[in-house]
Amino acid sequence: MAYPTRSASLLPALAAYGALTLTFDVVPILVPSTAEGYGVALSSGAWLYVMTDLGFGIAAFWYGIRSIRRRRLLLLGLGGVALANLATAGAPDFLTHLAARTLAGFAMGAMVAGAMALVVDGDNIPKRVGTLTSMMPAASLLMPVAGWVTEAHGWRTTLIAIGGIALLALIIAAPMPEQQSEEGRIRLSRLFSRSASMGIVSGVFWALGSMIPWVFVGAYAEGPIGGNATLSGVAIGVSGLAGFSASLAAGRLTYRNRTMGLQLGLVGCGLSVLWLMSTRDVTSFLLSVAAWAFSHWFVFVVYHGLFSESVSAGSRRGILTFAALPLQVGYGLGAIAASFVFRAWSFAGLGWVSAALMVVSMAGAWWAWRGRTPTAALSSVPVDHAGS
Repeated sequence: MAYPTRSASLLPALAAYGALTLTFDVVPILVPSTAEGYGVALSSGAWLYVMTDLGFGIAAFWYGIRSIRRRRLLLLGLGGVALANLATAGAPDFLTHLAARTLAGFAMGAMVAGAMALVVDGDNIPKRVGTLTSMMPAASLLMPVAGWVTEAHGWRTTLIAIGGIALLALIIAAPMPEQQSEEGRIRLSRLFSRSASMGIVSGVFWALGSMIPWVFVGAYAEGPIGGNATLSGVAIGVSGLAGFSASLAAGRLTYRNRTMGLQLGLVGCGLSVLWLMSTRDVTSFLLSVAAWAFSHWFVFVVYHGLFSESVSAGSRRGILTFAALPLQVGYGLGAIAASFVFRAWSFAGLGWVSAALMVVSMAGAWWAWRGRTPTAALSSVPVDHAGS
């Protein structure tokens, strides 16, 4: 089987990840205006993310463990993201809007499975995966524009614009040739070790704690800080810049100091979210967002590396699929929890609950990766050009 070149496979995957990031990252900006537009409680806005993540998790798992036609899956996913964003823009009521968000999530999950399968073939896998995941915080730099569009022209216009960007990504990806994996369905029992299982627990709690405050960061900007949707977009843009810097820093960690790096990153997540939910001026708000985003993305990159080193090398696609799965579970649960926490304790409660969950994640990470040996490192996984 012929393999795509690095540029031929990576460029469409980067375009897909850019469209995915914009569809996910716009949620905190849209929560206040969408809730107001449909006449629902602000706490109900968390369900925009819940339903998106539900569809995403189902599709990413379903397609991630199966042999797939990569180009077809990538293109169908991008087309689905474009149509779903347009559908959410035109939804006449809140329940229809949530249904369209679920479809957007499913399309993104399929798209990511196709994109990730493209980059795990060939040599230099860790670097290619790192380049792909770094697109996520980099794409967040467009969020100030999304915030301004929402403030000036309304949230429906923002969704139409993101649908157009997804169509542009579809055009970029369309010329690539089809690539079909010869690897069969992944046998889950071969993937997990003790470290991987405990790593899943740690990752779920970390992602849960991260999502609880993030869902309402736009509402926080427009509430206690006294800003508007433009400030929300600027905050997420700042988070993207800090996150991109963090992904570069995390990529420079050696094998030996990744475990300590993860612990320090989790400490940073907990402290920065407490700072974020206690500040009341614009400057401190943006600085605390930057501190939180740097810690979050630093943990994100290190976590993927540690998890990948803990999983059987029998399937590289399986390694990357299941490194992402616990994070998506945590994000979805965190969005649900955020709705209830906010309703009970408002913004201050979001910070304290998030920080407490970081402590739990630290304990799980220590238990999972204490006493590691370098024999399982992903960098040592041989490239099997016959079966992946």
